[in-house]
Amino acid sequence: MPSAYPSNCCVPLVFRVEAAVDPGLLARTLGLFAKLDMIPDRVVADRCGDRLDIEIRIATLEADRADHVAKVIAGLIPVLRVSLDPAG
Repeated sequence: MPSAYPSNCCVPLVFRVEAAVDPGLLARTLGLFAKLDMIPDRVVADRCGDRLDIEIRIATLEADRADHVAKVIAGLIPVLRVSLDPAG
């Protein structure tokens, strides 16, 4: 996923994750941020039937690091889709 920001730029970002419901997915997703010594500013998780939507907001994060985190999240089972957007 190519970044819309220069690699050295820190911007507020929102990770949006769409996945099948899995009891450990939220913990595994947040664990990725903990391994990077980062604490999200906001986390929202909504379950709708067999789907889980997670939104994670980070105040400042370098674009290249954000892209890496998004790729790792996308590789988690049962993630269906990850988007990375500027926080607004």
